[in-house]
Amino acid sequence: MSEDTREVPIGFSGDPETDDYTEVFGEHTFMDDALLFDLLSKEEKEAAERWDDLRALQREYPDARDFLTDVLKALIGVTPTDIQYDIMDYLQRGADYRMIQAQRGEAKTTITGIFAVWRLIQDPTTRVLIFSAGGDMAEEISNWVIQVIYGLDILECLRPDTTRQGQRASVKRFDVHYHLKGAEKSPSVACMGVTANMQGRRADILIADDIESSKNAYTENMREQLRHKMRDFPSICSKGEIIFLGTPQSLAA
Repeated sequence: MSEDTREVPIGFSGDPETDDYTEVFGEHTFMDDALLFDLLSKEEKEAAERWDDLRALQREYPDARDFLTDVLKALIGVTPTDIQYDIMDYLQRGADYRMIQAQRGEAKTTITGIFAVWRLIQDPTTRVLIFSAGGDMAEEISNWVIQVIYGLDILECLRPDTTRQGQRASVKRFDVHYHLKGAEKSPSVACMGVTANMQGRRADILIADDIESSKNAYTENMREQLRHKMRDFPSICSKGEIIFLGTPQSLAA
């Protein structure tokens, strides 16, 4: 038998700042070809295995409602209600600019956080930016996203390598693993208050959760200032999706 002379069509330095694993491993699989897999470096094998795990998740959860069911059962011990399934279905199938209004207790924020993780499974290069009336609430939502990623063993492939320079793992700025994320300055998940400086921010999914509150919308002048801040959303998320979550505070809300 002649010696196998195929060349691996990749060559990475192992530096997450310069290597873009998504370009190759996002398009090709090496796991079904033992000879080709053996030619990969250790770093490249790890990337191939991580992408294989991600593809398994994509096959398992083509519908976000199934992912919602498994997350709520595993982490909270409940089964979604019909309304909660409806919210998730609208999140995954709605228009690019959409709004969900629901009373407190319907778990619209919890469901939207799970939706954000599902979108990272479908496309790990996705950038999620979360706004709320105050930075603390936005951090709580971001923290829930991280809890989901660390709470289910099947999501291990998404978790960042915190030993690598440039991999962020805080509540304010969180990255999925660099093998999946690729080269990108923006975090995979970030959060901020709606009154914070938005300059330079970019997102593929912008989540605005209860950005109107009694503190920032008490008068017409305050509401106008809030509307002015919201006008920056389309420039931050120019080609992505903007999702508003809210509980109306008044007839003028």
